[in-house]
Amino acid sequence: MHTQKEDYIKNNIVVYTALFGDYDELIEIPEGMHKCDFICFTDQKIENKKGWEIIKIENSSGSNVLQNRKYKILPHVFLSEYEYSVYIDSNIRLLKSPESLVIKYLQDVDIALPKHFERDCIYTESEMCISSGKAIQKEVELLVDEIRSAGFPEKYGLAENNIIMRRHNSESIIKLMESWWDIFSKSGYPKRDQLSLMYLLWLLNIEYKYMDESSRNNNSFFRFKMHKNANSMPFLKKIAFYISSTRDQNMLHRLAFEIISILSNIKKKIN
Repeated sequence: MHTQKEDYIKNNIVVYTALFGDYDELIEIPEGMHKCDFICFTDQKIENKKGWEIIKIENSSGSNVLQNRKYKILPHVFLSEYEYSVYIDSNIRLLKSPESLVIKYLQDVDIALPKHFERDCIYTESEMCISSGKAIQKEVELLVDEIRSAGFPEKYGLAENNIIMRRHNSESIIKLMESWWDIFSKSGYPKRDQLSLMYLLWLLNIEYKYMDESSRNNNSFFRFKMHKNANSMPFLKKIAFYISSTRDQNMLHRLAFEIISILSNIKKKIN
């Protein structure tokens, strides 16, 4: 039997994504899943709506990354008429309507998101961003110096921010999201949102929950899909990347990932 609060939650949920630039193909919402609203903010011409309400946005910033994060981070600005939001990256396939997840996680906290599949520390993540070329070293170091000076501990935890569930109009979440946007959009700071969210949760003393369900493990809600630009990868590299990204879906993927890792380490030693 549903409680009054559960019924309220179910009637006040929006699922949304933000697709800017020719980065991904919009993934279809399965038929029969229209218990809540599905909104896509985009600057792309999308003729097949695939179950989404399309809100066309002029990309005035000139940066697809900045524009995506603005809508990702600030639902209280753009979706204030809803009490609860479920943000998903545009490469995540939704298999099942997420009302039960919102009820599961947002009864006593205002934000929930998946744990990072590989790392548990902003400092380790920052090193990876530099070594992989995903961020500019001096920008990362500027942010890390600020975080370290504030006393943020190592191995505090790390979220994979490709799914975010929020009660986004709560005072604490508005403060958190405004602070997150301030850091992310700040000139001279890295455009990697994983490098600041956990720090701000700690700094503002905001309770959160890690979700058991992610786009990378085996569950009935989400599935990972490679970004559109992965199509240009060499075939074997593409397979290896997919296996690495979905290693937690089943034992076969985990075994394949371990084999690929061993072979990769052998190759590095030989070279």
